[in-house]
Amino acid sequence: MIRAKCWNRYRHERTYTDVYILSRGKNSGKPLREPCPNCFVIRAVNDEQREMLFSLLTALWIGRCFEPYLVGTCVELIRLGDLHKVMDEALSRARDNPAEFKKIAAQVNTSLQLEKQAHERLKLIRVLKVVASRQLLSLGSTP
Repeated sequence: MIRAKCWNRYRHERTYTDVYILSRGKNSGKPLREPCPNCFVIRAVNDEQREMLFSLLTALWIGRCFEPYLVGTCVELIRLGDLHKVMDEALSRARDNPAEFKKIAAQVNTSLQLEKQAHERLKLIRVLKVVASRQLLSLGSTP
């Protein structure tokens, strides 16, 4: 059974196999590679387990599985017990059908990579628009 703990930079030493989970805000439940002040930490045994947990948590976050458990009026947060409940259920399903889990995890990772590439292309298009606009303005100022 995998358990998360509240991250505290004074009590916990960072290791390469740590997975961090945002605990407060609109993105509660989002897995992170680096710790932040409002997060939980899970210590994986090895790199393979870390990547499996990260993929599982990413799929749960994208699928909005944590939303029913968010509490708070101003700043939403997920309780540690609720996080364990969602994770335990998802882990048991992943262990029952590992081939299906790997297939879904690969699909999620591919879609995330495609989304990242699309964002990069949009950035380039924005730069292209600025350059084209400046060229248009420089045409008008030439005598």
